[in-house]
Amino acid sequence: MKAYQWLKENRHRFKRKIHGPLVLQIQLKDERYANLVESLLGGRYSTNLRAFVCETQEDYDLFTKEVVDNLNLRLTVSWPDKINQDRVKPMMSREDLQRNFGMDCFLSELLEGPKILIDYLCSETRINLVPLTLKNADERLLADSGKFRRFGIQDNLYEVKTYSYGRGGNQVQVRKCWVSDYLKNKVDTQAMSKVKDEIHSLTESKKELYMEAETIQNDYNKKRQRLTELRHEKDDKRQQKKDIIFQKQRWEKEKQKIESYEYQLEGLRNAPQDDNEMMDRYKDQLANQITRRAHLAGIYTDHLKNSTKCVLDRNVAQLELMQAKAKQNFVEDFSRRQSTALGQAEQGFRQAQAESRQKKAIAQRFQRDAEAAGRDLDDEQKEEFNAIKEKWHEEGLGQTVIELEDAIQAEKAKAETLKASNPNAMAQYEQRLGKIQMYQRKIDSEKQELDGIREKIEQVKSRWEPQLISLVGRISVSFGAALQRIGCAGEVCVAKEEDFEKWGIEIRVKFRDNEKLQLLTGQRQSGGERAVSTILYLMSLQNLAKSPFRVVDEINQGMDPRNERMIHEQIVKGASKPGTAQYFLITPKLLPDLFYNERMRVLCIYNGEWQPKRLKPIAEYLRHARSSASSSSRPISSASS
Repeated sequence: MKAYQWLKENRHRFKRKIHGPLVLQIQLKDERYANLVESLLGGRYSTNLRAFVCETQEDYDLFTKEVVDNLNLRLTVSWPDKINQDRVKPMMSREDLQRNFGMDCFLSELLEGPKILIDYLCSETRINLVPLTLKNADERLLADSGKFRRFGIQDNLYEVKTYSYGRGGNQVQVRKCWVSDYLKNKVDTQAMSKVKDEIHSLTESKKELYMEAETIQNDYNKKRQRLTELRHEKDDKRQQKKDIIFQKQRWEKEKQKIESYEYQLEGLRNAPQDDNEMMDRYKDQLANQITRRAHLAGIYTDHLKNSTKCVLDRNVAQLELMQAKAKQNFVEDFSRRQSTALGQAEQGFRQAQAESRQKKAIAQRFQRDAEAAGRDLDDEQKEEFNAIKEKWHEEGLGQTVIELEDAIQAEKAKAETLKASNPNAMAQYEQRLGKIQMYQRKIDSEKQELDGIREKIEQVKSRWEPQLISLVGRISVSFGAALQRIGCAGEVCVAKEEDFEKWGIEIRVKFRDNEKLQLLTGQRQSGGERAVSTILYLMSLQNLAKSPFRVVDEINQGMDPRNERMIHEQIVKGASKPGTAQYFLITPKLLPDLFYNERMRVLCIYNGEWQPKRLKPIAEYLRHARSSASSSSRPISSASS
């Protein structure tokens, strides 16, 4: 009411019109829907119906500064800069709504008023998507269609919420709509008569006050005129005093000058008559001093030139020294690196030389055995033998001569058996051998390509894995220190898998002395232990993840009183440090006598259908609580005595 009265008196200060409150600016086309419409807009507690809407940002800034900041009034002020017209239109025509769902119309189609207000309500409360009807309708059809989140049927309001747990589905909440207080044009004649009597009484009182104010104003004007006259007289007296003081100061100054002149005259009368001899002596001394000073100036100039040259030489020498030191450091570092590389190369050479001698001895023994075995072969067998020999040279051999002869005889027996049973076996063998060679070449090519991809993966991995390990290590240190402060232990590490998609963060905790660190899961630890671990892990991320604010909702619900007190103290101390982000802890209940400090604020939100229209100051509730506590404690004390 105060904001509306102030706006009426100061409309000339704004460039465009200020609309509000909305309940006075909009009308209902059909009063039969008054209960449904007002309930969907929030009812008697709605901030939407009491909101003010500005058309320009300049008017919005001025109005909020005067009403909200200066008058300390709590109200909703909006400036819909740009409203998307697609968001304020109904999703379908009224005919489609009636034909498909049996509803009368959308809520936005029942309101009349300035277009900016209707668009504002559609944008803020989405009333253009809320269908209404005064007849019976199939609420299940409306809920399952997935098009409507709210709708009204007769005197009931429906709200549809979608849940995804289990098989999923919709949950529909139903409540009765409130009786309209604002949108119905009902008039209480007794109240109107009472208001008119009060207005008449106030008008008479206003006339009497105007008369008293006029009398007081006349008296005030007379006294103000007399005060002006007295001020002029005071200024005249003050100016006369200044003139007298100024003349006195001039007289004192002239008197001092006369006394000074008289003293000088007396000194001149007592001075010697002839001072030429003394003046000549002073002139000779002055000439000697001038000559000496000129000589010293020349010496100083020479020293200054030498000093400047020395400073320049010193600067050049310092630069050369810095350059030489830099070269020396580079050469020393290069020498150390080369020495290390040389040592590693020599060690590798010695190892390679030893392996070479060992391999060479084995190869010579194999060569002697192979040459002895291939002396008595025919030409065709020698070709196969040479091929096997080349393969041995490339791949090596770990079999003895006897084992090789047995293998040869076995292969010959297989060949004779296969030839007897299947004359085309050799052709099939050669055909399959060609396919095997082709597949082997393909495997080798793809293996080479796979090795290249793995090498690229390792190169990319070597750039980000150390940073990830370092970052998780810092989180683990902070997390372990936080758990240690409450008498527990814990660590955070990276869970590595062959598939990068399966990588993750593992949290291991220990809440009892007789157990080891265990992985934090939903089955192994209790709800309170999981809540403690989660909040301490989030607090460990505070210094690493920058954000303007943080919100934690009902983190203390699964904790026992001991853990809740310790975690609350940790949150308060961590969130109250200078330079940290704003921290919101939302909870429906708190334990008494928790740890608090002056850098935090506690906000109690009162919510419910039967809240009073206006809350009392918080001091009144505290006084009532103290009086209730003292009155309830007196019977106990008297009974104990």
